[in-house]
Amino acid sequence: MAAGKPVLGFIEGAATDVIKEADCGYTVNPDDIDGLVDLIQNKLVQNSHQLPLLGSNGKTYFDTYFTKQKCINNLIAAMDTLN
Repeated sequence: MAAGKPVLGFIEGAATDVIKEADCGYTVNPDDIDGLVDLIQNKLVQNSHQLPLLGSNGKTYFDTYFTKQKCINNLIAAMDTLN
């Protein structure tokens, strides 16, 4: 995401949620090899014109939520709630 490239995730869980929320790529469950092949053959190849937009979406999301300063600020805010 930080590189501004579309994401192809062979993952599940929270990472999948972030990729969907950011609208920056596609995911498939780690045990779904046929799904990965289908994803590459159908979505990536047939929608290759959308790849730059997905990359841009990922970069924007990263800059909004995952920069070093944002992470530090979130950590400080979380620690402040413990007091």
